[in-house]
Amino acid sequence: MIRAVERTQTVEVVVLALRTAAASASEDTRIQNEARVGLMYANGLEREADGASRNPWIDPLAQGESEGAVMVGFTESQESLMLFG
Repeated sequence: MIRAVERTQTVEVVVLALRTAAASASEDTRIQNEARVGLMYANGLEREADGASRNPWIDPLAQGESEGAVMVGFTESQESLMLFG
């Protein structure tokens, strides 16, 4: 009986560790996506991104869209075309 309890506790610890690792990886990905979009604004539009304007670029990255596809959309955005034609 004691070993069964120990195994159950061990499984619970492993599950908790896996959930924590997944949440941490998700947070790291979000931070990386925000940094990528920040660089796109700094280099492409020569300004900082405000909160509302960066979400349309962060969301596709979070959903698995390639960075290249997002970059194409960014360079073809209305603001980019107004600045650079």
